[in-house]
Amino acid sequence: MRLALRIWSFLTALLGRRRRERELADELRQHWERQVALHRAAGMPQDEARRAASIDFGGFEQIAQECHDMSTARYFHEFVQDVRFGFRGLRRSPVFTLVAVATLALGIGMNTAIFTLFDAAVLSPLPVAQPSQVMAVSQILRNSHGNDVARDVRDDAAFVSLSEYQLYAGQNHVFSGLAAYEPMVSAEWMTATPRPISGTLVSCNYFTVLGVAIAIGRGLSAADCSHPAPVLVISHEFWQRQLGGGAVLGRQLTLNHTQFEVVGVAPEKFGGTLAVASQFWAPIEEQSAADAGHDWIPDDNLSWLGMLGRLRPGVTARQAAADMATIAARLNSRQAGRLTSVRIEPATRASMASMRTPLNVIAGVMLAATGMILLLACANLAALLLARGLARQREVAMRLALGATRARIVRQLLAENFLLAAIGGAIGGWVAAVTAMPLLRLVVRHVGADDLNLSLPAAADSRVWLFVLGLSLLTVGLVGLAPALRVAGAKLNLAVKESLDQPPSGGRLRGILVGTQVAGCMVLLLVTGLLLRVFIRAREVNPGFATRQVSAVTLDLPAAGYDQVRAALLQRRIGERLRTLAGVSGAAQTSIIPLGGSRSVTGVSARAGDRRLQLDYSFVSGDYFSLLGVALRRGRSFTPAEVAADAKVVIVNQAAARRLWPGVPAVGAILYRGKTAWTVIGVTADAQLSSLGVSDAPYVFWPASAAQMRDVQWLVRWSGNAQTAALLGTLHQLDPNLAATVSPLESNLEGWRAPTRVAAVLSAALGGLALLLATLGIFGMVTARVAARRHELGVRMALGADRAGLMRMLLRQTMVPVLTGAATGAAIGIIAATAGAVSLANILYGVSPWDGIVDTTVPLLLLAVALAAGFSAARQALGADPVVALRHE
Repeated sequence: MRLALRIWSFLTALLGRRRRERELADELRQHWERQVALHRAAGMPQDEARRAASIDFGGFEQIAQECHDMSTARYFHEFVQDVRFGFRGLRRSPVFTLVAVATLALGIGMNTAIFTLFDAAVLSPLPVAQPSQVMAVSQILRNSHGNDVARDVRDDAAFVSLSEYQLYAGQNHVFSGLAAYEPMVSAEWMTATPRPISGTLVSCNYFTVLGVAIAIGRGLSAADCSHPAPVLVISHEFWQRQLGGGAVLGRQLTLNHTQFEVVGVAPEKFGGTLAVASQFWAPIEEQSAADAGHDWIPDDNLSWLGMLGRLRPGVTARQAAADMATIAARLNSRQAGRLTSVRIEPATRASMASMRTPLNVIAGVMLAATGMILLLACANLAALLLARGLARQREVAMRLALGATRARIVRQLLAENFLLAAIGGAIGGWVAAVTAMPLLRLVVRHVGADDLNLSLPAAADSRVWLFVLGLSLLTVGLVGLAPALRVAGAKLNLAVKESLDQPPSGGRLRGILVGTQVAGCMVLLLVTGLLLRVFIRAREVNPGFATRQVSAVTLDLPAAGYDQVRAALLQRRIGERLRTLAGVSGAAQTSIIPLGGSRSVTGVSARAGDRRLQLDYSFVSGDYFSLLGVALRRGRSFTPAEVAADAKVVIVNQAAARRLWPGVPAVGAILYRGKTAWTVIGVTADAQLSSLGVSDAPYVFWPASAAQMRDVQWLVRWSGNAQTAALLGTLHQLDPNLAATVSPLESNLEGWRAPTRVAAVLSAALGGLALLLATLGIFGMVTARVAARRHELGVRMALGADRAGLMRMLLRQTMVPVLTGAATGAAIGIIAATAGAVSLANILYGVSPWDGIVDTTVPLLLLAVALAAGFSAARQALGADPVVALRHE
């Protein structure tokens, strides 16, 4: 009751201030008139009675102010007054206001743009009914020694097999429904021109569990899974853009030579549960048709299904985890040494651990970089506020002399800073919300992922605006507190007189701010220099094989319905036709296109039963090495007879030979893959076939026998200009329904270089901005220092001081905080690079994280810019006439 009365009193005082003031004035008037009446009753004349009552009663204004000071709404009213005062002050300084708002909008906007994307991908709930009840369910497998369990993985190690999902779904007591899904299934849509489309295989309760209402038709029913039928639900976007938006229910779509019937269309804004939008949803039971050539359903030791569950009313995530743990214990009893833990967490578009972890790392790095820019912007703006505040020091001292408190003056200055931060934050947040997604799509296109259909919310939500508010309040503290305290510490005698021998005000604080700017700038410039070196190195790196005048021909025979016998026959005919094409000087087969983004990994050992070495592998034809120019250091290549007979022979690269048979010739040695023994017949030079920049990765080549003919691709070398149309025409003649792509092998190199190029460009932009802010800060520091010492410098020059000597003095004082900041920033940058050396080694393309050229050039560049800025400001100030400087005082 007492709290309610206090709240009511506060609201009454806040909203009814004028009425309260009138009531107070009336009450005071009544008390005064009563006092006058008492004096009149004592026999005083009217005028004397009024005078005596006024003396007894005191001043009305003072009493009203005392009553106001006791009000709970006092601080709010004072804050409004301070804001109005600050607004008038900013309006009188439009240039300063524009610069300050632009600086803050830039710093806050860059951070908000990164956070907006992170929020959309990682924090925002799924676009489903009551999203807080939908949980992502994942399992983590370990053995009794704490290591990963030997298990096949597709997409994500936290996924489950179909049999495991069925056990979790059927035996839990905490979910009203548990759905499974296989994400990012790529299938060939067989039209006049076959094209790939991406979708999701789901359990038939998928839409029911998510609470997604189908826009047209129906969702998947239990009958679709209990009696498997090739049906699917398509996305609204696919229906509109690819099918023209007409009648669609019952329409047959041919995916991988299997006809699927369209039974429904998803809602307009629903693209699935991942950051990449799905174009169709089909029952899990149709997996072998959608994933042509692969059958994951019988494999109980394969992680290929994610799980999403809707909690029952009143059930918490902790209770759900405990219930699922009992089911996991039953699964542990089926496999010796298996230990399973179940994780329950709110479902987002980044529920997959394999997706969430990289996103967190990227967002952390980007927020650290843009946060550094915000710090530099705050330091720069704090220096501007300090200079502006010192120019108003006489005004502040006068107000102090007239009775204002230092706390009130600090609050007024902070209110002005709050206005700047609020305006800058609002502009920066709005710009970030509008531009974040277009910039992301631009980056995606720039790295060669044009076909990646993102499904992220386009508008900023409450978390983004809370982030903007937090940044704005943080900048108020970073930007305004120290200058406000410094200015409010003015001496009272400055109200009437300024001592001529007073030392320059704010010099130490301004030096600290400049040192902070230089330190942050040094860190960003070191990163920028390193990435630019990496980008240059990536353009020059030799992958160890030839890419010019080589085309990669990619086929999807499983999707086209080929079995092993038909695939072997087609591949033989393709090879015959390719070698007869005009301009073709060679053709070879491989199961993995070099630097194509896909990998095959297996475990091998030099002796049966030894610990296995994990390495990349591919199946290749005998002319693969000569076509790519990969030198055979020892031994020979595969012969056609060995390939045809599926002989147990193998070729390894030098890195694998060093790891498996150190100090012993590898040719003739025995290589074990499981229990099968293979004879090494050749050793090739190391080449960067899987990852650009990693030249010493072990690699093994098996002969591309008839068993691999459904999965091998072709590499074609041209003696002249590449004839893509001729290649596609040849393949079309052999099978008009065969989906094939032809691309230059050099484009794979560009695909690896593109992320480095984007990172280098973004880093260069941030580094350049940091350098600009630091330059402006140094220039402003020198200008303010000279302005504060104008009288002293005028006296020195009038007495014959050498301008060059004064220039050296100013530069020496300028470079002390610059050198301190540069040394601090260099230490931080080099330590950070050293700490990240292991994780960065695979993307530095031979450039050391503590590169000598970068670590030398960047500090010299920053010091040169600092000297230039300081020299320019000092020269401009010292060029003034000494008489003018003296007259100024």
